[in-house]
Amino acid sequence: MRIHSILNRYLAKNFLLAFVGTLFVLISLIYLFDVIDLLRRASSRDYLSFAAVLKMGVIKSPQMFPLLVPFAVLIASIICFMRLSKSQELVIARSVGMSVWNILTPILIVVGVIGVFYGSKGVWSNNTDK
Repeated sequence: MRIHSILNRYLAKNFLLAFVGTLFVLISLIYLFDVIDLLRRASSRDYLSFAAVLKMGVIKSPQMFPLLVPFAVLIASIICFMRLSKSQELVIARSVGMSVWNILTPILIVVGVIGVFYGSKGVWSNNTDK
């Protein structure tokens, strides 16, 4: 039973790293395109500096965060399972005696924790009702 707990932690860590990396790349891309758009809009105004445009991009970035989380989970799961299948680690986990559901369980738990933080009030939600 100890081997399953080690494999579960390894699978969860692998997915979590893929999620964080994917989220970072997506946020960086959105920030880059926002800054380019803000530079285009600010080109006609002489009183706006480049540093001010970068600060405006940083201020605008948290708005996009809740929209990116579902895509980050999808892309991270694709990356995680591609990496595991490419290195034959899924075959090894199956040969140890883990079922497909046992392999998916730690990843589903991590996604569930992300979903709880994603949907809870005050953390990432944009709910303005009182």
